[in-house]
Amino acid sequence: MDVTDIVPIEQEYQPTSSQLERAAAIRKFNFRVVYLPIGLISLVTLIAVLALLYLALFSPNDGTLETISGMANAATILGIVPLLVLCAIFPTLAIVATVQGRRRGLAPIRQLQLLLWRLDGGIGSGKQAISRFAQKLANLFITVQGAFAFIRTFLHRAARLFKQG
Repeated sequence: MDVTDIVPIEQEYQPTSSQLERAAAIRKFNFRVVYLPIGLISLVTLIAVLALLYLALFSPNDGTLETISGMANAATILGIVPLLVLCAIFPTLAIVATVQGRRRGLAPIRQLQLLLWRLDGGIGSGKQAISRFAQKLANLFITVQGAFAFIRTFLHRAARLFKQG
């Protein structure tokens, strides 16, 4: 008996013709929509950087500084625009989700509101407990200070009585 008799040899998967057609369509789509635009943008960026370096190192005329400044400003603006869009996506999604949830009768913020109310109640009860303790502590200090003042006054008066007599 051989090992191949016990464990069958797995055959390599053969995709169907429709799967092969879909894979070819996906490759074509990725090339047109993903790889080609990224390649063109990268090429234009590389050309702009090389032109900027050439103008900075081998300035052929007096308007070079303005050109370099303009190219740097354009690069900064074009770099910031995608970041602005990305930063605006999450607040916009949060607002849309809240509005849509309220239209459907859902209240996604309700749980957060209940949590904040519990937190507020806990802070309020802690504040009241601290206030009661502080009042008791203040009363204790006032009582002890009053007792010390009484004893000191009593001793001073007693000392004056004995000095006079």
